[in-house]
Amino acid sequence: MKAARPGRTCSIRSNHILYSAVPISLNQKQQRSSRTFPGQQGPELKSGNLLRRPTGRRQFLKFAQEVGARADRFCAAKLGKRFVIVSKMVDQLVEPMLSEEGYDFYKDDYARRFANSVGFVVEQLLPPVDADRLLSSYNNLARTPDVEHLRSFQVELETLLANAPDGTELFLNRIAYGTQRIAATGDLSALEDSNEIHVTAAIECMKFLHEQNDGPFVVVHDESTHFFRRSYLWERMTNLNIEPQVLGSGDKSFRVPIPVTSTISARSHENASLQLCDLIAGFVSRMSLPSASDNLMVFRREVIDAGFGRLTHFPLDFGTDFAPGEPPRADGPDIVDKIVGAVRQKRK
Repeated sequence: MKAARPGRTCSIRSNHILYSAVPISLNQKQQRSSRTFPGQQGPELKSGNLLRRPTGRRQFLKFAQEVGARADRFCAAKLGKRFVIVSKMVDQLVEPMLSEEGYDFYKDDYARRFANSVGFVVEQLLPPVDADRLLSSYNNLARTPDVEHLRSFQVELETLLANAPDGTELFLNRIAYGTQRIAATGDLSALEDSNEIHVTAAIECMKFLHEQNDGPFVVVHDESTHFFRRSYLWERMTNLNIEPQVLGSGDKSFRVPIPVTSTISARSHENASLQLCDLIAGFVSRMSLPSASDNLMVFRREVIDAGFGRLTHFPLDFGTDFAPGEPPRADGPDIVDKIVGAVRQKRK
């Protein structure tokens, strides 16, 4: 997708895991493509096509030099697939239950720490086949929230809890209690597939661009990127009629409204900006594959040394900062409530 101010653009490309942003003018993008990839434009200018050929790899190294020379013009956000599923699971099942009990699940970054703890259970403590089955079951439930998928997920949890490895019971039990709570009420609306973490990735990129440039921006996304067309949160946070303010604190703060005047789609093979984003996102995605060959790993090091090492990168994945017991008690609106309140305040 692409964001721009009058005469200037910034692109953000998503394959539901990778986002990249390129805030440069259309003429600059076309010149950069012609300079680094002569004779390769349109549908052919894809990372998969380029990286398979020696000539394409040499051209990509030149592109990496361009990125390194203007590192303030490029950024990327990478989402771990399992992190996305676990984050949804935690937000939809655990947070509502603890909020009702008087806790602030988001205070002191507790939600992220809890997700990290569940991630450790999934990645390190559960047998891989059990972890895969649990996450797949919840992903199906989030995509199709009905009684059948809810019951299937409950069965997976019950099976795991019947012989839970040491250290997993606390987290699996809280997820199970949250599931039982929803089953008891029969209200499955809270389980509808959400895109908040994808919006978070886009906001990280826009925050980076906003720090470099006051805007305003026009966001142009690849037509296959669906969440911008169905995201109430994105629409509200980019509404220029809301009251300007800073949300969060420290390095987790950001300004609203995000100065985006419009969000539109385009075909990547017809848009030079999206093509550059595809090159960045495609390279980062391919180089992260566990099956990458030794030859590809050598090439990755060459690209990093040539300039990609200076690319600003926002990883959204499991960390090693774990939940310290119970969350803090609530003493006012949590950060989510504050964001919702902020985007409802009209500019004075």
